[in-house]
Amino acid sequence: MIESIYKSKRTIEYLRMGPLGEHVEKLTESLLAKGYLPERLRLNFGVLSGLSHWMGVQSLKMGQLTPERIEEFLEFHKLYRKSGQRRVFIDAVDFFRAEKIIPQARISQVKCIEDRVLFDFERFLRDHRGVSEGYLKKQVYYGRMFLSEAFAKKRVNFRGLSVTDVTEFIKRHIPDNGSAETRHMVISLRSFFKFLQATNRVKKNLAVAIPLPAYWKETTLPIGLKADQVKRLLESYDRKTAIGKRDFAIVKMLSRLGLRSCEVINLCLKDLHWRSGEITVRGKGRESKLPLPKDVGAALIDYIKNARPQPSPHQHVFLSTFSNRGPFKRSASIASIVNLGIKRAKLSTARKGAHILRHTVASECLRNGANYGEIAELLRHENLATVSIYAKVDFERLKLAHASWLWRAKPKTKVVRQIRGAK
Repeated sequence: MIESIYKSKRTIEYLRMGPLGEHVEKLTESLLAKGYLPERLRLNFGVLSGLSHWMGVQSLKMGQLTPERIEEFLEFHKLYRKSGQRRVFIDAVDFFRAEKIIPQARISQVKCIEDRVLFDFERFLRDHRGVSEGYLKKQVYYGRMFLSEAFAKKRVNFRGLSVTDVTEFIKRHIPDNGSAETRHMVISLRSFFKFLQATNRVKKNLAVAIPLPAYWKETTLPIGLKADQVKRLLESYDRKTAIGKRDFAIVKMLSRLGLRSCEVINLCLKDLHWRSGEITVRGKGRESKLPLPKDVGAALIDYIKNARPQPSPHQHVFLSTFSNRGPFKRSASIASIVNLGIKRAKLSTARKGAHILRHTVASECLRNGANYGEIAELLRHENLATVSIYAKVDFERLKLAHASWLWRAKPKTKVVRQIRGAK
């Protein structure tokens, strides 16, 4: 089985040496059955060969691989900080535990230094700050991103963090985000650095290195794409490939139904009601049904029949092509799919991300004569005031409001007299 991953006999012999050697074949078979692609497994298998080598140096047998010794290895092996290596390692530990090869231990106990800090940070936000689960995950996500980049090529040393590390991280990621997401990133990092200082992990107050970006509510316009731009965006996805079929189906749903990224991620096979021509949408704690247009249904059928991994233990419609081919974890993955399409189509847009297609649907409905109540129902807004931002781009109604104000204004106003005189 290991031959399906590695072609080099020398590499295969090396993997079969040491304490893990006799279990490599069954472990590989288990990981492939979970849905790992051979090429992805090849890239991330190094953490297991590193574990085998480390155990040989420490003269450890498999039965002696306790949770404490696992944590000792994780602090030693810096490659574990990569997400792909992390998933492979945890699945391997899960396999060894199920086979009773190593002492029983919960996976949650297998943590490196960064994981323990982030776990404490998450517990602090939940228990002491009362942060909601959705926003809590975002704050922990940016904390994890910062630590993975700060300690990617060096040993973990929180006291060695500097203002330069913080500013360089911010400058790297600001071009990837819009103003709202940049604000979320800044607030999350400021909160994380204050936590590090409060728990005496760092001496300096690194939060002061990040100024809070200016933000004025209701000052932006809901900018969407034009019909020809949407067409070019959809044509940018190569529907001859599995990834292209999946991405085309996702963008088709976004551009026709105005779904949120989280609603696309949460969509399951049981939510597709083919006979009634409807889909069940779940997002922001609510559930609703929407009609399934024929073109969207055709794109979904093409992906599910010809591109979705089969068989799969997952019930989510859209699956990642990386590692174990599970469901998407973050809304940023959906935004990335849209952004790559915008880049390939060479579209010049004021904003990026999946939400631009939600604005596109609302703007198109306005042009076709829909009222704000109908738009609120389509976009699943409970509060009608939420769709009031689209009044800014409803030029036909704005013209009527302008004309009504103009004729009601006092004639002595100089501007009014000039305009009326011109008419």
